[in-house]
Amino acid sequence: MGNTIVRKYALGSLSDLKSTSTSQHDAYKLGDTVEVFDYDDEIITTYMYVNAGNALTQYGAYLINHIGVAGTEVQAISIPNAALTVYSLICVPQVAFASGEYGWVAIKGACSVLSTGNTTVDHFGAAVKNINTVTDEASLTVNSVLTYKATQSEGAATVAAYLIGNKVTIAA
Repeated sequence: MGNTIVRKYALGSLSDLKSTSTSQHDAYKLGDTVEVFDYDDEIITTYMYVNAGNALTQYGAYLINHIGVAGTEVQAISIPNAALTVYSLICVPQVAFASGEYGWVAIKGACSVLSTGNTTVDHFGAAVKNINTVTDEASLTVNSVLTYKATQSEGAATVAAYLIGNKVTIAA
């Protein structure tokens, strides 16, 4: 095997996952990912360090957007108001972000997510255009499934979910 460069680091603190900042953290680069193992649930959740391209609601569903502007190359932005046929990575911030802030968002594993209406345990969730929440799907819809629901609710609510971590298209 040839020369291999690996960038390995640890979070300064788990509290970094639950805070945002108006400036980029010295230890983290945009697009960095970290895996956190929950010993109680025995689930690994992957987080990505991003810049908020607009204000992000806690537990909302957003797109990861890669742009070429220094300091904001990896942004979490609102889901557009048109269906997307290109594959996009969805993220779910576990804390609220003001526009332009830096912080960590969940991209795979256990998290809480906003749902537009009733949810059923073991159903899937899909992102919908112009709405930063997910909708309940009874069956697997190819290329649009974002989550797997772990809790049930009546009406719009925050539900426990498992982010699949695949890139998806946005439903009409």
